[in-house]
Amino acid sequence: MKSAPDNFSKKVLSAVFIVSASVGVIFLLIFAADLFLLIFAAVLFSVFLTGAGEWIRQRTRLSPSWSIAVVLALLILLMVAFFTTSVSTVSAQLHSLSVSLPKSFQKIADYINNIEWMNRLMAAAPPTLLPSSEVLLGKTAPLIGNVLGGLAATLLVLVLGFYIAIRPQLYADSILRLIPFAERPRVKQFLGEASRRLQAWMAGQFLAMLVTGILTTIGLAVLKVPLSLILGIIAGLLNFIPNFGFILSIIPAITISFAHSPELALYVIMLYVGINILEAYFVTPQIQQHAVNLPPVVLICSQILLGLLFGFVGLILATPLTVVAVLFVRYFYVQRILGERV
Repeated sequence: MKSAPDNFSKKVLSAVFIVSASVGVIFLLIFAADLFLLIFAAVLFSVFLTGAGEWIRQRTRLSPSWSIAVVLALLILLMVAFFTTSVSTVSAQLHSLSVSLPKSFQKIADYINNIEWMNRLMAAAPPTLLPSSEVLLGKTAPLIGNVLGGLAATLLVLVLGFYIAIRPQLYADSILRLIPFAERPRVKQFLGEASRRLQAWMAGQFLAMLVTGILTTIGLAVLKVPLSLILGIIAGLLNFIPNFGFILSIIPAITISFAHSPELALYVIMLYVGINILEAYFVTPQIQQHAVNLPPVVLICSQILLGLLFGFVGLILATPLTVVAVLFVRYFYVQRILGERV
């Protein structure tokens, strides 16, 4: 039977570990936020590679390294197939979108100018709320720099994620060596559970993105909305961001359709809302019922917080970060400190 001092020492060590981990996370968030997000994105990509590689390994009996190589080869083949079959159409529609959006915004502005109560509302708005064209043009150069920086960061994430996926146990063992011996089994269990949850979430999210993109493209084509393919691709990609992706994807679709007629814009809104309801209440729950179970308020608050702190990248990574944070609280506070089973 363990003595009281031993139990007290273990509780003290657990408390020190939790406080140290929390301080470390806060330090990263404050002083190395970009590095923290980049590393987490690389880990997320490595989790995807290892999950897909494990699925192939179970069906082909290849080694883990060869399974990951097969996954990368399939991804490259898909990209090559996309570029050879659709890149001309997509690039043409992207160019048309860049040309059509300013014209569509101007048509919307002209339409609003013909409405008396809207004119009074716009006149009462603060000048800083409506940026001038000079201000928008002045942001072009920084925008180009941000795009180039984003491409470099994406390439770095892919490279780091690949190296982590090749030898994940090496990095997991390195983390465990920094943990007090008594807490290593719990940390190991946490890392394994976090990896499984993230794999399940990404698999479900990618399938939901595919369904959303296909339905949106077909719906817009039926309504004869211009640029239906690129708008469908945008809707599918932005569906990676729960809740806010729908809002971001519907803006260009409404803008383009409104330039043709307000009635068409209304039909587009109805289409997007219908697809969002179908995806949110039927597709996603069936796909991810065993993956994650995050309360909507927690998820939305985390998205707002991380979006305000880290911008669009924080908004993209908010859901997987919340999944890991919730698991951390369950394992190291609810279970370890409070003594409740999770």
